[in-house]
Amino acid sequence: FKALLQAFERDIESIRSRMHFFFSEHHAANGDSAKQKEELDKAIAADPTDADVLIALYRFPDATDKEKRKTEQLIRDAMQHFSREICRQQDEASPNNQLAWLVGNTLGEEDPQLAQEAIKYSERSLEIRSNAAGYLDTLGRCHFAAGNLEQAVKIQKQAVQLEPHSGQIKRQLDLFEKQLAAKKDKS
Repeated sequence: FKALLQAFERDIESIRSRMHFFFSEHHAANGDSAKQKEELDKAIAADPTDADVLIALYRFPDATDKEKRKTEQLIRDAMQHFSREICRQQDEASPNNQLAWLVGNTLGEEDPQLAQEAIKYSERSLEIRSNAAGYLDTLGRCHFAAGNLEQAVKIQKQAVQLEPHSGQIKRQLDLFEKQLAAKKDKS
């Protein structure tokens, strides 16, 4: 069992969090927001640094003001966690990418300075591990959050070229292209 955990490079709580996250996605797809929220709460209890869970909580449409404040604090706590990991593992790309992904999909959408910081962390992840489609996807998202739509589309196209079968990466490209077209139509 330990070998399996090492192969996934995750601890048991992280795996449990991912399981609940995917259950929440299932319930979201079926329009059951109560069960979606229940699974997200289980996921964040298992691993409060799971960026995808934090993003889902941040975007949860029925969140109360109290829940929104709690989620923002959890995001800030996770940002500090990833910052410590970056300092501790300076030659590892993953903590840089995780921090950038989290910020680019949450607080960076509202705070241009945070979006710029996320871009720097994402670029650092690509210095360490170049041409990783997932990391390019993160960089595209960070530029999108910062309002750099043309750059977001350019980078996302590179990610799609590297991972042409990734639905998530393609969906991001579609979103970025639609936003860029809407911006050009307004001009």
